[in-house]
Amino acid sequence: MLPMNGHPIQIRLLGPPQVLRDGQPVEGWRSRKALGLLGYLALSDGPVTRPALAELLWPASDESRGRANLSWALNHVTGLLPGCLAADRHTLRFVRDKAGIFLDSDHFRRLKRRNTVEALEEAVSLVQGELLDGFSLDGCPDFELWLVQERERWQRLVADAWSTLIAHHRFAGNYETAVAYARRLLAYLPWQESAHRHLMLLLALSGRRSAALAQYEICRRLLAEELGVKPSAETTRLYEAIRSGDETRLAAAIAGAEPKSPVLAATPGARSTAPRHNLPRQFTSFVGRDRELAAIARRLHEPETGLITVTGPGGVGKTRLAVAAAAAHLGHFADGVFFVPLAPLTTPDRIVPALAGVLQFPFDQRPDGATPEDQLLDWLAGRQVLLVLDNFEHLTGGPDFLLQLLARAPEVKLLVTSRHHLNLQAETLLEIAGLPVPSAGEDDAAETYPSMRLFVDRARRRRYDFELAAHERPLAARLCSLLAGYPLALELAAALVASQPLEQILAQVSENLDILKTSMHDVPARHLSLRAVFLHSWHLLSREEQAALASLVVFRGGFSVDAFTAVSGAPEATLRGLVQKSLVQALDGERFDLHSLIVQYLRETLDDTTYHLAGSRHSAWYLGRAQVDSPQLLGEGQQAAMARLRQDQDNLSTAWQRAVRRKDLATIRSSVSDLYRYWTRQNHLQAGVAFFQRAADALAEIDPVLAAGLRLRAIGCIQWESYLPEHLDRALRDLAIVRKAGNRNDLAAALLMAGRCAAYAMKNSEGSERDLLAEAETLLASLADDEGTSEIAILRGYVEQQLANYAESRRWYREAAAALRRRG
Repeated sequence: MLPMNGHPIQIRLLGPPQVLRDGQPVEGWRSRKALGLLGYLALSDGPVTRPALAELLWPASDESRGRANLSWALNHVTGLLPGCLAADRHTLRFVRDKAGIFLDSDHFRRLKRRNTVEALEEAVSLVQGELLDGFSLDGCPDFELWLVQERERWQRLVADAWSTLIAHHRFAGNYETAVAYARRLLAYLPWQESAHRHLMLLLALSGRRSAALAQYEICRRLLAEELGVKPSAETTRLYEAIRSGDETRLAAAIAGAEPKSPVLAATPGARSTAPRHNLPRQFTSFVGRDRELAAIARRLHEPETGLITVTGPGGVGKTRLAVAAAAAHLGHFADGVFFVPLAPLTTPDRIVPALAGVLQFPFDQRPDGATPEDQLLDWLAGRQVLLVLDNFEHLTGGPDFLLQLLARAPEVKLLVTSRHHLNLQAETLLEIAGLPVPSAGEDDAAETYPSMRLFVDRARRRRYDFELAAHERPLAARLCSLLAGYPLALELAAALVASQPLEQILAQVSENLDILKTSMHDVPARHLSLRAVFLHSWHLLSREEQAALASLVVFRGGFSVDAFTAVSGAPEATLRGLVQKSLVQALDGERFDLHSLIVQYLRETLDDTTYHLAGSRHSAWYLGRAQVDSPQLLGEGQQAAMARLRQDQDNLSTAWQRAVRRKDLATIRSSVSDLYRYWTRQNHLQAGVAFFQRAADALAEIDPVLAAGLRLRAIGCIQWESYLPEHLDRALRDLAIVRKAGNRNDLAAALLMAGRCAAYAMKNSEGSERDLLAEAETLLASLADDEGTSEIAILRGYVEQQLANYAESRRWYREAAAALRRRG
């Protein structure tokens, strides 16, 4: 429902344009261009110059006549709607936030920023069709181009609001409400395939299998008739899973198709009935740790406690305890409970992007120049959130960020897992060891101990009829004691019961433990039993399995089946076997990873030659994938390509760093353009600066030309408002180095980045930026590089705009649009 009280003037643009005064439509519009002027200014973020407006709305008129027409239209609008527009000798602007004036697009954005369920529901209720539905101005091509672009922008904003509501109600179990919103989204954007997929998912979840299958047919027919394409593989997989009726297959398809649980702000004064979280689903029971859970709960309720660190050696169960504690507090944090895996991160500066990814927080280029870290901390301030930060030990320097977070967001609680203390005064330590184990002679009561209960539970998962006979209880108790009650060790040992009797398992673990005690004195005592279990599992593998498992140490942040086969040289069946033997974790239907403890032992088994080969295959695979996915960032498949690249960003970075470390110049040259395209199309540009600058520093003496190109790309990742004169000086020196080498492709890229720097720096008035851009344009055109040509045209338009050459600026922007269309 539109707010009426206190707004005698209402301007509605989110649908057919409509202007109301005291609840009645305003009549007497003598010109569509006057209404177009009102809409353009209302949707502009600030003042617009009179010459620009005259050229936009009266392109066929000379300057004098255009200004006169603009003055007439301005007087006409202000006569009908007093106080809506403000004007001076040079500019016109829409008067925002004035009492008595309601603009639906502004109200929509305010509601969307509020990001509560109620606010988003009110926001989407404002939408009555596409932006300025049915409105156009004949003979005004620039206005029409602007309108097309503005409609696309608003389609994304509106679709995002609907999608958030759909995901919220889906995770809250409100399937009917989610279905209703999905249908409204499809009425608004019939060709959005993801919306069809989400509707299929919701119908399947609510038990309407036939309706879900029918929705697929609607989607397939619509895509074929209107766009000439087939449904994506993801949509088809979901359809086939629903059609099969196989619950396991459907669950796997749903896991890949369903939207993430959205992060919504809490409604003031209200507590959500559906707690927001992303805690990983657990497929095994949680055993023991009652005292630790109680201690965490007690500390979380203390106002003075902001940081709890669960510490202990690898494999002791820190992560599982933290997740269980967080799950027990879902209803206690109004703004949600979130799990942030830190193991894939290599440096502390990746903590902020990792947090933002989990919280689905979008960075933007704010006028105040706030850094991504400041933006995230500002957003968290005042929110009641529990953050589980998992595997923090390797991020030296990271604790400083935690202190800033606690200082600026006092309602945020941190539950951290780490092998080491963080050494902070704000830290409350909870050190955990293995689960309690039976003492000698406690055979009758042995099965009441958590370590025994865990072992028996996991053994029954491997052999459904597993039961401890009376004579086996002391054997199991001895095994639990040897393994120090470590959950990971117990689970690995339990996996062996399907093929070996308990006596044999105990004997072999005991033998290995004795050997390690006598021959490996530098191993911490708490790791002896874990090493024994690992080595025992290792020796049960075939040589092919051993080689495949060892090669996985080169991955960072998980891997796919295709990546596994490419790097290990082994078939998918080998991977599935390693999963079954509890040595590889299946994260979902398509991603896998190694437990960090397993990685630690595998590194000791891997000889230098094998490690070098695995690393080479890893670099070749991921940098090769970047070359395949990067061009798709320019077309219709850009979202899917970006998602794939982001998912493997840690692997990409590792592959690149390895190539730099090994001075593999051919690999670096072949992948640099694709990786630059990736970094410049996501928000975390500062990381891209460091990415290329470090490589340039490492290669400066070996290949000065390549290093110069890398430095130029580092400059290219700098946000435009941050360009300084020294950046231009550096860019021009590097351009000179590349120019001397004589490679036309390298020179084209160098000219583009140096020209970009010159355009945004606008250092001098001799026109050097124009010369650079003109040279780049000529060279890129000869290379048929539409991507580069479009960027050059945008830059030239920007330069002319800064020099107040508006007609020339528009001409360049039109050329940019044409190049973008050619590029697809």
